[in-house]
Amino acid sequence: MWINIIRDQDKPLSAVELPVLTSVPEVPTKASEVMDQMNDKSTHWKAEKGSVYPILHRLTERGLLNIQDKMIFSRSAIGSSLLLSSFNEIMIQFESVVSYFHNIAENLVETDPLKSRSLLEKLSSSSTQLISAVDKLIIRSDEVVKRDNWRKLSIE
Repeated sequence: MWINIIRDQDKPLSAVELPVLTSVPEVPTKASEVMDQMNDKSTHWKAEKGSVYPILHRLTERGLLNIQDKMIFSRSAIGSSLLLSSFNEIMIQFESVVSYFHNIAENLVETDPLKSRSLLEKLSSSSTQLISAVDKLIIRSDEVVKRDNWRKLSIE
């Protein structure tokens, strides 16, 4: 999936490096807070010291994170730039995944309607959570624009 398209120095980020990189903000943050944030957002993977700390240090060695003191990290300009430059590619992959799930459910409607319904309910729940998170980010973005007097630019 999209993990392999995000590359730094021609080396792709692994399936665990990407979530760690996206969980570290641009402001200095304790490693334990990064793990807490990851655990709050993930239902399928438990972030633990033994797995996250080595990844934080590996991302620091690659220049994607900065380290202050012992276990205080921030995303570097290079790390942020890497994520921003990959956003459109990730979005294309995301749309493909959504289409994939839709096609599976659509094909199951006639052959196994109960399995189709179960899949669609899970997809609906995930979609609702995503839409809620996106709506909150839009509101936050508008607040920052207003607070910091950003000019609104239209891109055509």
